[in-house]
Amino acid sequence: MNYPRVRPVNLFLQSLFSQVDVSLNERLISPSTPTYPYRAMIETLLSYGSDAKQTQLTSSLFYKDTAGSMDNPDPLAADDAVNQGLKTRAAFTSRSKTVDMLGPIHSDIFFQDKYLLNGVSMKLKLIRSKDQFCLMSADADVKYKVVIQDASLFVRKIKLNPAVPLAHARALEKATAKYPIRRVVTKMFSIPVGNMSFVQDHIFLGQLPKRLIVSCVTNTAFNGSYVENPFNFQHFNANFLAVYLDGEQIPYKPLKPNFDPNSGGNYIRAYHTLFSGTDKMNHDEGNAINREEYAKGYTLYAFDLTPDLSSGDHYNLVKQGNLRMELQFQRPLTTTLNVVVYAELDNLIEIDKARNGVFPSDTLREIQPNYPCSLVINLDPSHLPGSHWVAVFISKDKHGEYFDSYGLSPSTLSSIHTFMNRACLQHDYNERTLQGLFSNVCGHYVLFFLLHKNRGWKMETINLGSLHNRTSMTRWCTNLSPSIFLV
Repeated sequence: MNYPRVRPVNLFLQSLFSQVDVSLNERLISPSTPTYPYRAMIETLLSYGSDAKQTQLTSSLFYKDTAGSMDNPDPLAADDAVNQGLKTRAAFTSRSKTVDMLGPIHSDIFFQDKYLLNGVSMKLKLIRSKDQFCLMSADADVKYKVVIQDASLFVRKIKLNPAVPLAHARALEKATAKYPIRRVVTKMFSIPVGNMSFVQDHIFLGQLPKRLIVSCVTNTAFNGSYVENPFNFQHFNANFLAVYLDGEQIPYKPLKPNFDPNSGGNYIRAYHTLFSGTDKMNHDEGNAINREEYAKGYTLYAFDLTPDLSSGDHYNLVKQGNLRMELQFQRPLTTTLNVVVYAELDNLIEIDKARNGVFPSDTLREIQPNYPCSLVINLDPSHLPGSHWVAVFISKDKHGEYFDSYGLSPSTLSSIHTFMNRACLQHDYNERTLQGLFSNVCGHYVLFFLLHKNRGWKMETINLGSLHNRTSMTRWCTNLSPSIFLV
């Protein structure tokens, strides 16, 4: 990088990657969306105060962008117009110098406190962002390139007292290992040029988030442009914002900011959501975003959606429903913009004694299967203890087979039906009722079905009737190899 032609954007370490996939035993447990830099930036902006941002976060090349000058790519501009954060970062990479960085991976499993069981393999896949996204330059037509010379992953491993794994093994005979997580989903919606309003139904349909953070950036910056800062969260003269949970408006009095400086710039309620929506209100905590900066590139709206307005570390009762959002602007948009919606939900990852996971029905939308694949699905959503297991086998040519020991079709549950239609070119299911309503051997039937499908048997030739005896099925299932159930 030849100074001063090209410079890195803020939080450069995280901005290098558009998506980070985390898998446990080959099962994807993270969302497959190219919004990783926005998750990382929103969490960094709102979770840390001045001390952290001026010290430890500089390890990830976080140097706060100057409000009002975020899109200025010239570090040699006059003092009243220069982006001081960009100028500082430019010095690290001038004349193509190598810069070293260190920072966390912003993924759900790494923000929970429990140790991962032994025997569980973890795989990370980091997908690079476009160079136009993570670099800024006034030379829009010149092709610059970031070269990663070396990368290391630092993992802490614990050597346990020998009695602890034995206790784990005994406990896993009766129940699964449970990892409560704060699941983060980051979605993006586009608003075309010329529009003055945006109404989006079903932003979340099913489990509702406990916290929502809304921001807007230009479409070109989101997709990568040397001349635009991807983290310039502009207000675009928004004058109305509210979310609706099953028709109930939140907040009760909608946000109606006025960002017009000629009329005084009255947006204090919107600014105050940065504290009321992040558990910082009335505490000696901050985020190093002051009132004036808020309207000049740091416009984010935070909503605490919990009944007790305490979306912190404790679990809240999970609600099901529909979340809708309405956003209005004072004047027609002069550019296409992207609405970035960051949401937090309480969820649970479970691992059984064979180190296999079971997918709750409400997580299927995030699964991107590798073909062929075998899935075990619980009909309960992730916040419930579990009720009934079903199985899905999808062949290499994307032909899906759905198995329910009650003989029910995948259309019984909309999330499974939607997944089958998305993941399969065609699919069918067994119509034969095999299990009594008051028995609890659905797991045995599921394992039996998937084992024989992985051996190449057709559904109609699998003689499930031969294993109606629960005792023999249980004895048989305990000897199964977990390797056949990898996604």
